[in-house]
Amino acid sequence: MQSESLRGHQFSIWRIVRDDDDHWSTASLVISDIYLPCPAMHVTANGRIVFTRKPYKKHTPIVTCEANDFMQSEVQPSTDIPSLCNIVPKSNGNLVLVSGYPYAVKLLDIDMDGIVLRQYVLPHNNYKAIGQAGNYGRMLLVDWWNTMELLDSEFNLMDFTGQLPGGVHLTFPSELYFNCERNEIVAIASGHHFQNRSLIIFQLTEI
Repeated sequence: MQSESLRGHQFSIWRIVRDDDDHWSTASLVISDIYLPCPAMHVTANGRIVFTRKPYKKHTPIVTCEANDFMQSEVQPSTDIPSLCNIVPKSNGNLVLVSGYPYAVKLLDIDMDGIVLRQYVLPHNNYKAIGQAGNYGRMLLVDWWNTMELLDSEFNLMDFTGQLPGGVHLTFPSELYFNCERNEIVAIASGHHFQNRSLIIFQLTEI
């Protein structure tokens, strides 16, 4: 997916495709000229677009756009979501809303009817990246010191040890993208003084 700012907070979203030679080209216009101030947007593994227009409003609905016919629908969470800063699609179709940053950061697992199934208040607010980590609903948290923590599908802390290599700085705020076909996690990293941005790709393995 590619977004293009037209004027002010007006955006269009295009679908791009990659051919067998790893060349990218624009395939189709998905959404044209929509108002998206401070958007939080994500694309699921099956191509569904999930976004919200005003993530810092308490009553903002979550908008979903289907991959095949671009039909839009709205999901209204059953509770107020203050300071929504990220939306993480889960492999089972639910959504994890990350809210409250930079104060009491909370994860809320909601279904497509907006019902909150479970929630988890993070022990501190020093996380710079939160995302899906596998096909079983696990969540990966990365803090400012590159230490990683892993939550299971019910937000229980798992027995896991992991850390990104020294010198790798994830951009903030950073989103972790899970590639279900390759079982890989992709993030955007920056070099010294946050220059020379690049993609970092890694896997989680069991020992």
